[in-house]
Amino acid sequence: MAISLIVNNKSFEGWKEATIIQSLDGLVGQFNLSIFERLPKYSETRSFKIGDACKVVSNNNLIMEGYIEEVNINYDFEDHAIQISGRDQLCDMVDCSFISKDKKEYEWKELKIKEIIEILVGIFGIVVQIDSIVEEEINEIEENFTANPGDTIYELVNKLCRSRAILAVSYGNKKTLTLTRAGTNKMCDDSLILGKNILSGSLQQSSVDRFSLYVAKGYGEVQENVDQLGVVMNIRSEDVVDAIIASKRRRPLVLLSEKVTTIEELTKYANWEKVIRAGRSGTVSYKVQGWEQKTREKKPWTINSFVNINDKFLNIEERWLISQVEFNYNESEGTTTTITAMPKGAFELIEEPLEKIDSGDFKYIPQTTKQLEENKS
Repeated sequence: MAISLIVNNKSFEGWKEATIIQSLDGLVGQFNLSIFERLPKYSETRSFKIGDACKVVSNNNLIMEGYIEEVNINYDFEDHAIQISGRDQLCDMVDCSFISKDKKEYEWKELKIKEIIEILVGIFGIVVQIDSIVEEEINEIEENFTANPGDTIYELVNKLCRSRAILAVSYGNKKTLTLTRAGTNKMCDDSLILGKNILSGSLQQSSVDRFSLYVAKGYGEVQENVDQLGVVMNIRSEDVVDAIIASKRRRPLVLLSEKVTTIEELTKYANWEKVIRAGRSGTVSYKVQGWEQKTREKKPWTINSFVNINDKFLNIEERWLISQVEFNYNESEGTTTTITAMPKGAFELIEEPLEKIDSGDFKYIPQTTKQLEENKS
């Protein structure tokens, strides 16, 4: 498999190891390429510079476009090793704080959500793409929104999106922030089937970030009767309970909203936290051969896509959402992809029955080797 790093219109190949990760968490993707050779080619070594724009390409598929952020070189008289690392083109909005061009504008009133996001990311030349499925929410008017000193651009965008169940996604191949919903990349052409294309699998479960009770607090305008003007005062959401955690022990969490809001919005915020934390508490990962699916188009595996899983060991036979893909290459295994999937409800603002995405009482019970053999016969 040919893996190329293109820098300043020059293609570099011969990489001995490669890792490229794309994820719905943390927004930006990252890449790491390594080469080990005898008799170092000093001219090539010096051509990689920190901050250079680059592309990672495999079999004519653009896997990631970003910037070189680290160059590590180790060498002696006979051998040398070069390691190149970087992230996709949206990395600056994850790292950097917002500073307005006139150094004054840190508060916006009566603007649409999309207009505020375009202002925030526009300083980096990032284009905002809005999927039709979130058109209504992204055009809502935000009465008052403030950028606090030190807030990163990504943190500010996330504040605007999370209570509306809008996903801010980078697909890694262009300088575009996509605002969408879970699963809008549609279905994968290939399924994940144990005994066919799954080389190995793993189940990750944790209740560390789950709580029995979620309460969101903020401040909003309250009217005691229709004849009175509203008074801004402290308000709180209704209690949002994760019954599965609550059945075991008490674990309350208070969430703070920094904007003028309503009890209804605070309750949505608390419910979003409950659902997303529950969904992310139980995930599965599968390693498959190659970076592309086995269809005629040879499309790479992609985040925010649905995939049908048939795993008799964990008793999973349904459609899950791909939350992360990790493309790997080394000389011993060749090219492999590790696909992490979770229930779609992990990214939706819905009251989905939590037993589907529970880690404390996980419904997917591993089977013994004997049971698997019996199921095959």
